[in-house]
Amino acid sequence: MNIRTKASIWMVLLTVSGFILGGIVTYYFIPSGFSSPGRPPWSPRSEIRQAEGPAGGNAAKGADEKETETEKRNRFLNMWKEKLDLSQEQEEQFHLIFDAGHQKFIDASEASRERFAQIRIETDKEINKVLNPEQAAKYREIVEAHRIRREKEAGNQMKSGKGQGNK
Repeated sequence: MNIRTKASIWMVLLTVSGFILGGIVTYYFIPSGFSSPGRPPWSPRSEIRQAEGPAGGNAAKGADEKETETEKRNRFLNMWKEKLDLSQEQEEQFHLIFDAGHQKFIDASEASRERFAQIRIETDKEINKVLNPEQAAKYREIVEAHRIRREKEAGNQMKSGKGQGNK
């Protein structure tokens, strides 16, 4: 490997490391009151989340009580109602828009899961063409173990209320 190649690799590593370190420093060390007005309300550093407290406005609820999807949307709508001083008609329109948007997110999520499954199947077929029978069997074992672990992690997230499907 010549000196130019080594120097290029070191420059790339240095640049990537700088970006990572900058992100960490920004996230952990910039005061939360310094948030920019363009942050989305679901951002962990958002002023809305800061005002609600560390539990996302759910601090008063017991550990066994989980906020339903409807309660979350109503809380979100009430936050906008207060901040924007919405009329009753505007509040109803916001509610309809949020409901429609939520359904679009659900539909997009389902469509992307189906598309990802198709891509996985196609990729596995291509990979199996390259592997000998022994390698293909080992590949299937590894993929199956990964699938089981992923499903287990998704199940744990659903139980803890962190999953996307908690309604």
